Amino acid sequence: MSFFPNQPFRWAIIGPGRIAQKFALGLRAVPDAKIVAVASRDPQRAKAFILPFGGAAFGNYADMLDAGNIDAVYVATPHNFHAEHSLLALERKIPVLCEKPLAVNVSQVKSMLDASAKHNSFLMEGLWTRFLPHIRKVEEIRNAGTLGSIKFIQADFGYSSTFDLESRLYNPNLAGGALLDIGIYPLFLACFLLGFPQSFTIDADLAPTGVDASVYIQLNFSNQAKAQLMSTIQYKSKTAARIVFEKGEIEIEEQWLRPANLLITDSETNKTTKLEFPPLANGFEYEAMEVQQCVKNGLIESSLFPHTFSLALMQLMDAMRKEIGVSYPFEL
Repeated sequence: MSFFPNQPFRWAIIGPGRIAQKFALGLRAVPDAKIVAVASRDPQRAKAFILPFGGAAFGNYADMLDAGNIDAVYVATPHNFHAEHSLLALERKIPVLCEKPLAVNVSQVKSMLDASAKHNSFLMEGLWTRFLPHIRKVEEIRNAGTLGSIKFIQADFGYSSTFDLESRLYNPNLAGGALLDIGIYPLFLACFLLGFPQSFTIDADLAPTGVDASVYIQLNFSNQAKAQLMSTIQYKSKTAARIVFEKGEIEIEEQWLRPANLLITDSETNKTTKLEFPPLANGFEYEAMEVQQCVKNGLIESSLFPHTFSLALMQLMDAMRKEIGVSYPFEL
């Protein structure tokens, strides 16, 4: 690893798809970060992706990882490959930022956490929303207690996609479905702010392929708080979030899971304050900065998004998939 003054933090990417393009754009706002390598099963895709960065292209993941000169790798392949490709790096003691969901089920997540501990190598789930400034401000307000405790959360995330048997969204062999792809965001918000629920109810609309196209969730917490969550790949929703406290509420403007502004209402004064949080680039830069700081400090996990949270989140999603009868062929 480099970590010498004036030396860049060297990133490699596995899977040069759409989300990797966004990550690379965000990385431009991190002064000491540089993309030095990318690997794809299609060598031409790797070459096209790396061209603007002047790094190396590989047609084999292991070859890239074995080449050295990498400080961390971003795993951006489809969900069903997250565990396999993260393990390739962890076993070589290369720090990993793995795009959400960390894996497909609890068994896979445990194997990744075990490898991180065994090889003393950093691992973090790439749920970028956790690190966005407006979410950190919500956390700050909750911790300060000025609005009292949280009583209710409402959040959704929905967009329209055309049904396609081969699409990763609808293909069970690629761990398709709304819950793992986008439902994880509303779940994260509720569990991050309120802890994990005492019970839940879930209803789903299933696609012809058997994956969940829409999910409707209520979480019930031990302190009487509740969360109502929805995610769908069948139609576009407002993608809004509202957090109701005892003494006020916070509305997250625009699409709440992306860089956004806050409207904070104090019910005692009936005053609403707007706070703006423009990103440095597109928002992906914040999770990259967290990884770099943790790796430079010799950590194997982030205190902001610890392994225990990723494991508990996957346990909850496993239970939800069981409830709605969604499983994947490779899990049998």
